[in-house]
Amino acid sequence: MMDGVEDVTTTEQLAVLLRALRRRHARSQNDKELTVREIAAKSGYAVGRVSEYLSGVTLPPTDRFDVLIGILGATANEQAALATTRDRVEEARRRPRTTAPMQLPPDLHGFVGREDVLAAIDGPIVVVSGPAGIGKTVLAVRWAHRVADRFPDGVLHLELQDAERPVAALLRGLDAPLPDEPDEQVSLLRTTLARRRVLVVLDNARDAAQVLPLLPGAGRSAVVVTSRDAMNDLVVKYGAQRFVLDVLPWEDVLRLLKNLTGAPHDLLSAFRTMWPHDAHVEHGCVEVFEALLAAAEREGDHAVQLQALTRLATAHNHAQRFDKALDLLERARDQYAEVEDHAGRGAVMTSLGISYAGLGRHDEALAITYKALALHRSIDEKSALHRTLLQLGTLYLDQGRTTEAAPFLQEARDGHETS
Repeated sequence: MMDGVEDVTTTEQLAVLLRALRRRHARSQNDKELTVREIAAKSGYAVGRVSEYLSGVTLPPTDRFDVLIGILGATANEQAALATTRDRVEEARRRPRTTAPMQLPPDLHGFVGREDVLAAIDGPIVVVSGPAGIGKTVLAVRWAHRVADRFPDGVLHLELQDAERPVAALLRGLDAPLPDEPDEQVSLLRTTLARRRVLVVLDNARDAAQVLPLLPGAGRSAVVVTSRDAMNDLVVKYGAQRFVLDVLPWEDVLRLLKNLTGAPHDLLSAFRTMWPHDAHVEHGCVEVFEALLAAAEREGDHAVQLQALTRLATAHNHAQRFDKALDLLERARDQYAEVEDHAGRGAVMTSLGISYAGLGRHDEALAITYKALALHRSIDEKSALHRTLLQLGTLYLDQGRTTEAAPFLQEARDGHETS
């Protein structure tokens, strides 16, 4: 009996079984695998139709399926099991799809500008290019959130800079089988995207050659690519729609900082005098938040200092400078006690939460956030303190650090009972 028959629920997975059956038949005959034309000649079916059956594009009707697996050498027991599997696939296809992948990162708070680009994006292949830090990823994610409901079969997001096997990663996201051969994986990905309506966001692509195997060949799926490269091959050969991002105008920069930090107008004016030139400004721009921090320190605005510190921590974390990010969170914790107004503390807690949640060294960041929370235990903040204590205690438990976890979990329980 073939392995995995009981787990098959999709046409693509059934096609993988058919191809495995064809390979086994060739080995048993000490011969080459039957070609599509040879199978078509033996069965009397059209070459194109047989190709669709073997690639998973089309589910064979019951009578044709029985003939096909007979040609491919299935035993009597296997024919019965495979027939049952084929019926299960047909039943699954008739059921309405209840879940679809939604892999987008959160739509970033405080987004400003680029409305002309957002309104103009409209194509099966879109390239967003520009220098580092210009806001390519933020724009692509913002647009993908806006149009996600147009893609009922899901939205995939893949960071290509860190992806070792991008085709396999996308197939897993689509809950598709994973053939052994790379060429078969590419073929199955294109087949799956052609049959569904999926949006694929490919972030930080190196060049067009890296992207080409990930593009749908036909159908209603769409791909958005961000890259420092101009992706000329995608534009010239495949008609990709390209947007090259430039720096934000100053009015948008100031709106962005206002949205992110709540900085007052006079502080933003002070910042403007400290940053007299155009900049590549986006949500994670280290240099801009350093300048804002300096302006806030000069003006004595502790709340904005804390916002700038925690935003800087997030930016350094994205650049994988974890020690620097943790140092900034430590500074934020030390400054926290100097924020007297409740609204300012609430804003800081939100910013701290954003910062520690993104840090790779999660336990250290959580501990710093806990210490900041513990400085002010007003009733309104007990729930935040409670959540942080639970997270930190649970994290330590997962790491086997039971002795360290115990006091955090006990304090969380006590705080919950008194809140």
